[in-house]
Amino acid sequence: MSTPSSTSKSASRRPRGTGGLFVKRDSSGRETWYGKWRVGAVQVKRRIGPKRIPSSREGMTRSEAEAELRRQMGSIDHAVLARERVTIEEVGALVMENRRVRGRKKATIEAYGSMTRVHLVPYFGNRTLDQIDRRAIQTFVAHMLRGGSSPKTTRNALGVLHSIFEHAR
Repeated sequence: MSTPSSTSKSASRRPRGTGGLFVKRDSSGRETWYGKWRVGAVQVKRRIGPKRIPSSREGMTRSEAEAELRRQMGSIDHAVLARERVTIEEVGALVMENRRVRGRKKATIEAYGSMTRVHLVPYFGNRTLDQIDRRAIQTFVAHMLRGGSSPKTTRNALGVLHSIFEHAR
């Protein structure tokens, strides 16, 4: 015999593989729907949209957020997700090419290449971007400063690293 609490708990649980929908509240109190699901071994988390305030017509109801979650889950290109496992060196080359195409100065492109080749690739090696977390970046900064790099060079390296992550995203 099942108890009412166990029945209601299992009834609210979503089927496996259908993703999850949750609400996050920012510092000003606004609520936003977010979706989270898996594609193979990769977890995907995306902003769905603002949550509807009961006294307003703006924002999304739960059923509208569910529909948008399904749409976003269907639109994710599985090949792109698998390709996201790239190294600093691979994305660094793409960033330099992007900067060249956008008309950046030759010196800027060379600075990106130098920073990537001299500092980032030797430290992070063949680790993929998804393997580089906050702690790894903090130890990289400490490594550079201990190694005699100036604070300005360290900031420049972090700027290039930021560009690499933004381009990959």
